[in-house]
Amino acid sequence: MPHISSDEVDDAIAVAFQFRIPTVVDNVYQATPLFKILDMEERIIATGGTRIEQPILFDRPPGGSYRGMDTMDITRRKTKSLIQLEWKQYYAAVSIDGLTRLRTSGDRAIIDLVDTELQGAELRIKEDLGRDTFLDGTGNFSKALDGFDIAIATTGSYGGINRAVDPEGAAINGNVDTTGGAITLPAIQTQWGLATFGAAHPKLLCTTQTLFNGVWNRIQPQQRFPQGAVAEELAKIGFNVIMFNGVPLTVDQTCPSGTMYGLNTDFIKLIAHESRADLEVEGPLTPTQQDARTWRMMWMGNLVVQSSRLQFRMTGLT
Repeated sequence: MPHISSDEVDDAIAVAFQFRIPTVVDNVYQATPLFKILDMEERIIATGGTRIEQPILFDRPPGGSYRGMDTMDITRRKTKSLIQLEWKQYYAAVSIDGLTRLRTSGDRAIIDLVDTELQGAELRIKEDLGRDTFLDGTGNFSKALDGFDIAIATTGSYGGINRAVDPEGAAINGNVDTTGGAITLPAIQTQWGLATFGAAHPKLLCTTQTLFNGVWNRIQPQQRFPQGAVAEELAKIGFNVIMFNGVPLTVDQTCPSGTMYGLNTDFIKLIAHESRADLEVEGPLTPTQQDARTWRMMWMGNLVVQSSRLQFRMTGLT
């Protein structure tokens, strides 16, 4: 077998990384039921800027019925505001020591090596993003995503708006039920109704395997099979799905214990920075005191909920 130089191995690893990264990106954006639906609905959006700003409506302009020469109110009224969120950054590092790198020869072996290392990095990013999606953004000294526990809330601030003080605060109040106890269909239906306005209603229900099992035991057999394009697509890639009010209820392994979320994905976006939406890869880097090569995959973005009142969150369920 001809000798492969160190430079040739490095070049082959770089090519393998370049070839495999698009698959990693696709897997990250299909890692959870929510991300999969946002991807299907083209609500994973790449953009730039110093921070993330998204508009919300919190009041209506003047108007109403009138007759003849009635005076009309044409006063300018503030009806829109901005949710302003900071960029949040995530990374996963891949390191290959010199001995492994130099003992690897042949294209197949190099591809297998890169695949193995990237699987671990991909899993790290998927778990971190998936977990933080459901939390309140205070994780790791507030470096984590501004997740649903702060976006779907009735107290505190979200996106620079204080729910208790600012005039637009009521517009970002979510529907939160902390009653807890055994999960029941009427309790879910109550929250569903509160998060519904006209034809707008939750399009995805996420929960844990335990609570999913509890709902499964209470519904009619015909509801236990995916129906519709979204539910069938989720089932196709391996997510457990049952139907509630015609929308998929599914298990998300990163969903906190005892919780269920009703999400209207029409008003949810995963904003990714245009430079890192497809995972920016930096490397190989050579540590000064180690015989190794390191690559870093980096993502930057945040989760945005534009209408908290069309979402619900239930906690303390068993």
